[in-house]
Amino acid sequence: MLARLCPGRSQEAGSLWSAYGWSPSVGPDLLRAFKGPFLEILRIEVLRHRTLCNLRSLFMKVCLEFPEELTEQEIRCVVDALPEDGLKTVLRFLKQRLIGAASEQERIWHENVHPWLVEYWPQAAIRNTEGTSEAILELLAECGAAFAQAAEWSLEYLRPLKYRGLFRVNKRGHAKQYPKAMHNVLDKVVDAKVLEGSGKGKLHKILATMDNANAEIASDPLFQRLHKIATQ
Repeated sequence: MLARLCPGRSQEAGSLWSAYGWSPSVGPDLLRAFKGPFLEILRIEVLRHRTLCNLRSLFMKVCLEFPEELTEQEIRCVVDALPEDGLKTVLRFLKQRLIGAASEQERIWHENVHPWLVEYWPQAAIRNTEGTSEAILELLAECGAAFAQAAEWSLEYLRPLKYRGLFRVNKRGHAKQYPKAMHNVLDKVVDAKVLEGSGKGKLHKILATMDNANAEIASDPLFQRLHKIATQ
């Protein structure tokens, strides 16, 4: 049966993984039994989008809940092969882990999410896109009391956005609580040559919240740049 799961050796592998991927679950024993084919199927685009997303989420569950079952090299091989959609699935999974009150979200960020991102998130500029930036902003929104620290991590990987994502990053009120950290994030994702009209209105609302929370920020040249873009 195991041989039938190997994409390189079995014509049935795609169908078998598709069926499993509708509602996948795994424990250490099962993972050890099919780890090789499982890691292989994650690196190739042969399954339907939903099935592949489910299997990639399962991979992330293994990374966080059974870290001793995968080597650093095995994790990197999968992450290095993921396309933009795969990286967005990774970020959505991590966002879903950040549940609970703000203090609990902070704990989960520091203990689970941040260490994984520091170790495995792709460094190459070409891997960090507008799409992954949108997903990163959604992740930041759920970091609770760790928003400032999460924002600091994100700065290296954020790219300018057309409009989507701007309203999501402030849906938990972080612009009021952490205006300086939000300022740094906006400075990375807002570019006058990229931002589209509907995004300017969202940006203006966020800037107004930040200004009300910290009047001194309005004198910052970076804030003034953002405000000019929002009001043009």
